Amino acid sequence: MNDVFTRTPTGVVGSRYFFPKPIVWVEGPTDIYFYEPVVGHLNCVIKVFHGSSNAKALIDALVESACEYPYAVILDGDYSILTQRRSLHRWVIVLRRYSFENYLWEKSSLNRSCLKHAQCGDGGDVISAEFDRIEADLLTKMREAIELDVAARRADPAPKVIPDRVEALLTKPESPDICPVKVAKIVTDAKEALDAELIMQARSEVRLFLQTGRISWLLNGHVLFGIIQRMFTQITTQIRGKKVILNDDGLTQLLAEMVWRSIPSNEHQRLRRKLVSVVRELNNASNVAYPLHQTSEPQCKKRCEKR
Repeated sequence: MNDVFTRTPTGVVGSRYFFPKPIVWVEGPTDIYFYEPVVGHLNCVIKVFHGSSNAKALIDALVESACEYPYAVILDGDYSILTQRRSLHRWVIVLRRYSFENYLWEKSSLNRSCLKHAQCGDGGDVISAEFDRIEADLLTKMREAIELDVAARRADPAPKVIPDRVEALLTKPESPDICPVKVAKIVTDAKEALDAELIMQARSEVRLFLQTGRISWLLNGHVLFGIIQRMFTQITTQIRGKKVILNDDGLTQLLAEMVWRSIPSNEHQRLRRKLVSVVRELNNASNVAYPLHQTSEPQCKKRCEKR
C-alpha cells in the first residue's frame, strides 16, 4: 500500500484491508528503528501514522468499533507521564517516557554502543563519568525550563518554551553542554507569558515525578537525542583518535540494538513485554485483517457479530 493513503484519518483506519498482518502504528519513521528489534521477528508490520489527527482516528476506531481492528498504536508519553491516566484501549501503548529517544539514554547501552563504534571490543567503561555529569547538568539547568514547558502545554494559547532542536540550547554547536544563559532567556520569556497558577501546578507535578524518575525522561526527545549524538561523537573520537560521524539513523539503530540486547531497566522490560504480548494477541484474535481480495468489511463485521 502506498504511504500516501496513510496520511489521512480515513486512510490509516482503512489500511487494515491492505495488509495480511497486524499493523503496529508508530509516531515517526525513526521510531521504526527502535521497535523493529522487539517485534520485527513477529507476524506484524510497522507503519507510521503521520500526525495526531491520524492517531486519534486509529484510537477512536479501536474504542468504538464492534469489530476490533487488527492493529496496535504506540504513542509518545510526552508530559502525560506526569499524571496517572486510564488506558485508552488494551492495544494502545503510551510510553512512560517523553518519547522513544528517552529510552536510548541508558548508561550501559550507550557505553556498549561507543565501544562498538570505536572498535574497542566489549570491555571497559568509557562513558559513566560523562553520562553522570550530563544527567546532573540537565537537572540543574533544564528543570525550570521543563516545568514551564509543561505549564505552556496547558495554556491557551500555548507559547513555545523548549525548542525542538538542541542547537538553540548548547554552549557550542558540537558540544553536549547546555548553555545556562540561553536557558535563562527562555525561562524569563516563559514566565512573563504564563499564568502563575499553571506554573505552580507544573512544578508540583515535576517535583513528584522526580522522586522516582529522572529529568532526562521528561526532556523533549529530539533535544535529548541531539545531546546523545554529540556525547557519542565526542567519546568515540577520543577513543579512535579521529572523528567518524555516524548519521542519526545509524546511531538510532545502533543504540536500539544495544538497548534491546541488554534491557537496561524495568521500564524497558515492561515495554518489551507489552509490545510482544499485544502483537501476539492481535495474531490470535479471530478478526485479524486479511488482504482486500480475501476479506471485506461486511464479512469481518459478520464474524465479530457471531462471537
